[in-house]
Amino acid sequence: MPKSAMKSKAMKAAKAMTKAQLADQLATKSELKKKDVMSVLQGLSEIGASEVSNTGKFVLPGLCMIKTQEVQIKAQKARTIVKAQVLAALKSQVKPRPPGYWTSRSWNPFHDDFRAEVDVTMELRDTVQQLFDMTTRKEAMGIGRDGSWATHKSFRVLQVTRVENGKLWTDYVRFRRNISRTQATMRRMEKEGAPCRAELKRTQEALQAIDSVHEHRNGAASVKDFAWTLAAQRIMEIKSLYLDTERNERLMFHGSPGVGARHPATGQVLFPTQETSPVYAIKSAGFDDRLGSVKGMYGSGTYFADMASKADQYAGQYNQPGYGSIGERATIFLSRVTLGCPYKTNQSLEQLRRPPCVQGHFDLNLFWNDEVHIGRPWREKGVPLCICSHERFDSVMGDFGIDGQMKQYREFVVYEKQCYPEFCVIYERMP
Repeated sequence: MPKSAMKSKAMKAAKAMTKAQLADQLATKSELKKKDVMSVLQGLSEIGASEVSNTGKFVLPGLCMIKTQEVQIKAQKARTIVKAQVLAALKSQVKPRPPGYWTSRSWNPFHDDFRAEVDVTMELRDTVQQLFDMTTRKEAMGIGRDGSWATHKSFRVLQVTRVENGKLWTDYVRFRRNISRTQATMRRMEKEGAPCRAELKRTQEALQAIDSVHEHRNGAASVKDFAWTLAAQRIMEIKSLYLDTERNERLMFHGSPGVGARHPATGQVLFPTQETSPVYAIKSAGFDDRLGSVKGMYGSGTYFADMASKADQYAGQYNQPGYGSIGERATIFLSRVTLGCPYKTNQSLEQLRRPPCVQGHFDLNLFWNDEVHIGRPWREKGVPLCICSHERFDSVMGDFGIDGQMKQYREFVVYEKQCYPEFCVIYERMP
């Protein structure tokens, strides 16, 4: 083989090696799939060295524009500049990859403008039914401040759909990435020593309680399979929900009123059309913690439950007052929720708008807030109220014992884009 040919072949091999190494590095740092990175880098190979050296800028459509002071740019220098800048551009413009089992996801890594609701009743109804059965406490239904109206004792799953919303998924995944890994947060709390000792212990108790509930669920074969296979026709491709356990991502329940829900006292229909119902709003725009009431048990935020019978309390009432709830059809979202490091509380937190810091400091403005209808005023709760710059907890977990009284259920509160309404379950309330 001629020397020139050997040299050319060696150069091509070196170039290919460099491109592959760069793709590996970018994929690792940006938590993206390697093939998505490769599709972006492909644009680089289509721009010749002569074009680069004859212009005062380097342009890759849809990715980045790098301007330099020099009119003449050497090709090697241009590649160095690109390597330094491409990671930031990838993170800002490449969209997070949707789950592999979604049917409407885009092949384009720069595109997330898609939305569909896919019926998966045939694949998941039996599994979701068992999940509902395992998380229903019959003895706790029909009692308490939020559930005294209920006359039903069980649920029958009618339909399961999967909400595939590209833009909501992008917002959720990007927010999830910004939440610290739970163990990393706890290690930082350990280093703080005494100021964080009490909160660290309560956080460990909260994480153990959460793990216990989800381990109990996974004891059932079909529910365990739900976390590993979501569509029979693609069983070899779909390995799991890919929950981010390092950031304490869980599958949790959220009940919401749908079309036809009535005012519990007057019987007036509150949402006469599908488009005006909270269920429709969640499917379209996701959860919005800004709509939460500060008069809730744990303040403003998006509330979730680890039990279906708790979420059912907030799914609306549909029969006329006095006719009971048996036969009503309601909706619960089975949602991805990234709890991160939770703050465990044993007292009500009305008027709260965000979690306390890891040393247990709550916002100072709560000191002057006397508009509390549940529990004691903030200045009497025995918690520090101050302005601080410490790291904050990611969520709030209300335990069974609140303000000296035993509750039937735990509740969880998250904020901003910490949740995604992946599965929408329509069910019937049964005797």
